[in-house]
Amino acid sequence: MTFECMPDEMARTLIREAQGAAPDEMCGFIVEGWSYVPVPNCHPEPQRHFSMAEDRILEMLTHNSHKVLGIYHSHPRGSREPSENDVAMMQNYTPHGFRFWIVTLNNVFEWRIHRDKPCPVRRDGTTPGPDGLAYAILTPTAPV
Repeated sequence: MTFECMPDEMARTLIREAQGAAPDEMCGFIVEGWSYVPVPNCHPEPQRHFSMAEDRILEMLTHNSHKVLGIYHSHPRGSREPSENDVAMMQNYTPHGFRFWIVTLNNVFEWRIHRDKPCPVRRDGTTPGPDGLAYAILTPTAPV
């Protein structure tokens, strides 16, 4: 299977959603065809964390007519690196083939678990480079 980077228009849409949800974090699923399915953030501290109700996750995994590509959520305070909670979630869902995107208010960054650590994903799907340096989905010339 060939790696496909999130299209710029999808990234712009998620950024607009994150801007509209700020100061709370927003979350949801990306499904095949580069569509997104927002899910309410049910965390008691939505300005600092996100969580999805288990029944919504099960519904997406069992009753969705599209293949789930992965999970997105926003960091409205600007950090593009995954938190400890994000890393734990990534470790739980990586065996299922999920991809993970963090949406800031001006870009989208993909992360994956590699050797038990979060690593940034480049636009070509590779992960080399210094840990913690996220690679932007949107190109520098692509306005939001």
